[in-house]
Order: sequence, then structure tokens, then C-alpha cells
Amino acid sequence: MERTTFLSDTNEILDTIKRLLHDAEDDYGIAVAFWGKGAETLIPSDGSGKIICNLGHPGTNPHVIEKIRSNANVSVRYLDSLHAKVVVSDQGSFVGSSNLSEAALGITTSIGEWREAGVFLEPSNMAAKNTWSWFEVLWKMASPVEDADIAEAAARWENEALSERPYRRSDTLADLKIKGEMGDATTHRLHELRLFAQRLEFSFERDRMTMASHSFQALYDDLMGIPARQHGDPQSKGANRKAAGQAANVLWAQSGAEPLARLKTPKGTIQVDDPRVFLDRSGDLGLSDRVWEFLNKLAAQSRGDGNDAYHYWAGEVVSKHNIK
Repeated sequence: MERTTFLSDTNEILDTIKRLLHDAEDDYGIAVAFWGKGAETLIPSDGSGKIICNLGHPGTNPHVIEKIRSNANVSVRYLDSLHAKVVVSDQGSFVGSSNLSEAALGITTSIGEWREAGVFLEPSNMAAKNTWSWFEVLWKMASPVEDADIAEAAARWENEALSERPYRRSDTLADLKIKGEMGDATTHRLHELRLFAQRLEFSFERDRMTMASHSFQALYDDLMGIPARQHGDPQSKGANRKAAGQAANVLWAQSGAEPLARLKTPKGTIQVDDPRVFLDRSGDLGLSDRVWEFLNKLAAQSRGDGNDAYHYWAGEVVSKHNIK
């Protein structure tokens, strides 16, 4: 199933854009019309990027573009007819309403001033692949930004610069929270490669499974009191490694995220959308005590530490499946 996620939470939008750029293992592309204060901080210091902006419009701050051009790993072009807001990488694609500015996304303050929305397309989604093709066509149409272009835009900016903020606002801006299970999945979205060591593209053998990512394993080790490893030391092995992987799959299934894990059984390959499958599997493997203890600790952990989605779904698992 091709996954498309609707995003209306400004922090979720910003997090998605950051992940697409900073987790990219290959080139990334940004085609966003208007750039403002703070946008330069989104650009990774490493990797290889292509950026298209609308430099001829007073909605783009040329001083920001000039800072971005100083990054040797980035190529910047302009297209004066551009009005789109698109980010693409091997991690997926984002298509939305938001320009790249402090006012739009709260890049450094986490407080945006515009109501934004967009969609995230998983990399396996054909629409994501089409987005990449669209970007490559625009890249060929766009012109390289030269020093003379910056100077011309800067002169125009002095006289015609547009405010990044809303001209009039009568309501109090707050992120929209969609109610129900769909809203939970959007607000507390899990990311495949943050949770797992590899993509869920292949079926699990009966005695094998996708392991937890390095960061999720570290979280497991920390909550379970396993001594921290020195840099370069191998990750946990044996039962603790398997238990962290089982817990990761439980959270993924509980959240309803896609792609669904595929598990080979004597009756054939099944797609797992029920966390009880992995909870039962933990019991079959003698891992229940470890998995349940970890999920309880994860659910009880304080919020605001960057792992809120994990805490939320662990709480859902504990409450709905009577884990003690």
C-alpha cells in the first residue's frame, strides 16, 4: 500500500522537512518559492543538495539565498515563475503550502505564524517518484544564481520587501489537532528508519525480524539499565537486541503505520496490522518479560525528551492490551 500522510501540525511539517534533508543518503532537492529568515539553518552542512527559489519576487530574502550559496555542497538556481513548495529526497517527498521562513514554520522558535498544511509521501509511493521527476524538469528550466542576480534582488528587496508575517490575524494561532485514530497517527507519527535498522521491504522469516535502529536500541538499553556502550562498541546482542526489535514492531503496528510488516507463517506470508501478533511472538521467543517491562517504562517516561511518539504509542499498547 502506498502511504500518504496529511500534515497540519507546523512542528510535524518542520520535522518532516528536516528529516528529508538530514537523513538523505543521496542527493536532495528543494523547490520552494519564497525563502525568509532562518531558512539557511535548515540546509545540511554535508550531503549534496539542489535548491530552486523564486529570486525575482520580493517574497524571497536574497540575503538568505546568499548565505545558502556559501555552502559548497549546495547548488542554487532560480525560476521566477516558481510558486510551489516541494522537498524531495530518498527518504520521501513533502508537498505543501509552507514557504521556508521563520514566520511560516517557526524554524528556530517552534512557533509559526501561518496556518500550513501538506502531505508526506513515502519513498515507495509512485507519487513521490513523480515528484522527483517533476523536480528534475524544473531544475533544467531554472537558471544558476550568480552574484549579479543577488545584487539585483538585494536592491529590489530594500524597496519592495514583503513581510513574512500575516498582515492581519484575528484568531489565535495553534496547531490543528485532528481527532480520532487518524489524528493520532498524524500527530504522533513514527518514522520507519528512526525505529528500524532497515526498511520493512522484505518479509520476515519465522525466526528472523527487522531489528531496532541504533537510536531506539540505545533508548531500550537506557530504560532497561543496560550500561552505555563506548563509541565504536557493538550494539546489544542476544535477548535484549531481539526484545528491542519486537518492541519496535509492536509500536509500529499499534500506530497503524505503513508499510505493514510482512511475516512468513506456515500458512503463507501475512501483513501484520495487529500488535498482538508481535506481542504473542515475544512470548513464543521467551522475550515477553523484557518487551513488556520496556513498554511500561517507555509509556511512563516523561514527555518533552524528543521521544513523545514512542511514549504515546507505548501508552496505547499498555492500556489496550493489558500489559503489566
